[in-house]
This record gives sequence, structure tokens and C-alpha cells, in this order.
Amino acid sequence: MATTALPLPTQHWLRRHWLSVILLGAYLLLALLVIEQGRIIESQRLLIRALFSDSLQLNAMRVEKHQSEQHTQPHQSKRAPAPELQ
Repeated sequence: MATTALPLPTQHWLRRHWLSVILLGAYLLLALLVIEQGRIIESQRLLIRALFSDSLQLNAMRVEKHQSEQHTQPHQSKRAPAPELQ
């Protein structure tokens, strides 16, 4: 009287190997997770390299600005008016 959606041999196989099927599915999901994490780590590595390069450029600009200020300050101090004597 019971109706079965699967033929008897397939149903028997699933009853016998249900844990193996679940573990196989879990391993596949874990493999996909590892692949995705590898992609994310690689993109973060590229981002860190780009930020490091930008940081080096910014520091070089700061050094140039500081050096140019050092060259212009002695000239400005000579041109400053002397304080009046009383």
C-alpha cells in the first residue's frame, strides 16, 4: 500500500550509504570554502601591496616637501626685518 518514489535498489543503497553521501557533500562544501578563501587572501595580498606602494610614494612626497622647506627657511630668516632697538 505504501508508495515509494525511488525504486527498491536505490532506496536500499541510500539507507546503507546515507552517512557517506552527507560526508561527501560536506567535503565538497569545504573544498569550495577553501578555494574562496584562497581568492580572498590573494586579493588582500594585492591590496596590501598597492597600499604599501602608495605609502612609499606619500613618504617620498613628504620628504621632498620637508627638504624644500628646509632650503627656503634659511633665506626667509635672513630677509626677516630686524627688531627695532629702543
